[in-house]
Amino acid sequence: MRQTTTVTEVLRRGFDSVLANWPLLLMRIAESMLIAAIAVAAAIALIVPVVVSIGLTKIDLRNVDDPGELMRSILFDHWVIIVYVLAGITALLVVFVALHSFVQGGAAEILVAAERQAGDDLVPRQRLEAFTMDRWLRGAARTWWSIFWIYNLAWGLAGLIMLAPLFVIAVVLLLSRGNPGAIVLSCFGLVLTVFIVLIISVIVGIWTQKAIVVVAARPAGASEALADGWREIRSDLTRHFGVAFVIFVIAVGLAGIMAMLSVSLGFSRSAGAQFLFLPVRIGISFVNTFLSAAIGNWLLASFAALTVSRVERL
Repeated sequence: MRQTTTVTEVLRRGFDSVLANWPLLLMRIAESMLIAAIAVAAAIALIVPVVVSIGLTKIDLRNVDDPGELMRSILFDHWVIIVYVLAGITALLVVFVALHSFVQGGAAEILVAAERQAGDDLVPRQRLEAFTMDRWLRGAARTWWSIFWIYNLAWGLAGLIMLAPLFVIAVVLLLSRGNPGAIVLSCFGLVLTVFIVLIISVIVGIWTQKAIVVVAARPAGASEALADGWREIRSDLTRHFGVAFVIFVIAVGLAGIMAMLSVSLGFSRSAGAQFLFLPVRIGISFVNTFLSAAIGNWLLASFAALTVSRVERL
């Protein structure tokens, strides 16, 4: 099997694999719709009763002079409700991650199989057609548990790193009792934290995608896949980050275009115009979901192209 050599070749191979296995787009769109439905139901069942019971109207933010005092009041006076909400959100996130892991496992299984059956780089796109429902279900059932823990381990570690500066900022606000210097320092810390979160999110996103492909390509648990994925990324850093950078730039650009289109339709305050543009805004939302699904498959397929040839030599 001749290995793809350049970032452009990898991206083209991944794009061909996405087109050849287009039913994977439908699976991701179905996942998005199911997650949205669950989120709406959870919001109604959890958030609305909590808001009513906590009586937010009793809190007058206009008379709050000390942000630290406000934070202490919320934490100490409503800690039971806060724990209840956090537990509900945690359970919801577990369901979302498990569902996404199942879909990702099925997609990775198909895209790895496509690479294996295609062989050399210069083949017709039809050689990459590997999707069958049975294969997708087998792959999802085989890999979802490992992928679930890949997400938990990688993002758990990232979360600890990202929460560290926020914890420091919270402590400073609690102890400062409205000191202007401490508030300014905390604001600067928040801005710095945003950049840290963005950088770590990109790195962990690339890392988890690579580990998912490793799990689909060979028998491996979550920790082993993360270790192997990180090692392979480091040994081929230019192509992995080159592929991810191009796809991320395209994703951000497309998201920006969709956002501008949606915002431009909301400028009019006329109820009639809003009603007239409603189908268009729904269509934009659907297109955005479709593009997100395509981008996710493209990144996974490109990493499959970078991984399978290496795995076949192991």
